[in-house]
Amino acid sequence: MQDYARYVNSIQRENKQYIEKLENAKKEYECMKTKLETFRDKISIDLMVPVANNAQLAFLEGTAIHTNELLVALGSNYFAKMTAKDAIDFCNRKCTVIEQRISEYETQNKMLMERSSWLNSQMLSETEIVEEYKEEQEVMWRQKHKEHIKNMKQQEAEERNKLNEKSDDYYFSRLDELELEESLSELNTGS
Repeated sequence: MQDYARYVNSIQRENKQYIEKLENAKKEYECMKTKLETFRDKISIDLMVPVANNAQLAFLEGTAIHTNELLVALGSNYFAKMTAKDAIDFCNRKCTVIEQRISEYETQNKMLMERSSWLNSQMLSETEIVEEYKEEQEVMWRQKHKEHIKNMKQQEAEERNKLNEKSDDYYFSRLDELELEESLSELNTGS
């Protein structure tokens, strides 16, 4: 029981971590949507462009053109060229998927909490099940059981023998009928 409680606690911790990660991802998508909405409204945007490899060294004023054409990462190193409107729709779909996953993890946590509270209540009200055991009754039951099994097997054997006897008699009588038909057909063809 204690092992199960530890297991439940570890799963709940993992679920909380996943929920936090998903909520952070959802916030990033929401932030991305607001930025994309500004791109959708303008043809070009003034911004500071990094000059060197290290982005903190120097910046120059610049202009981003074609702000309505975006390259969106779909995952697993796949990208798609989209308009800003399509990218916003993509972000909305991602947000709904994330919300579904968050609700699934929350439901799982709720179920685990209910199970662990039930187990705790069971551990507190633990009762031992006691059955009476009398060796004499056990021995008598085993003897009766052996006799019963023996009788059943004898009955099955008798039934099988009866079926075999009937089937033999049936086949012999059928064979006699066929021989009689054959001899009659020979007499009819021979005359």
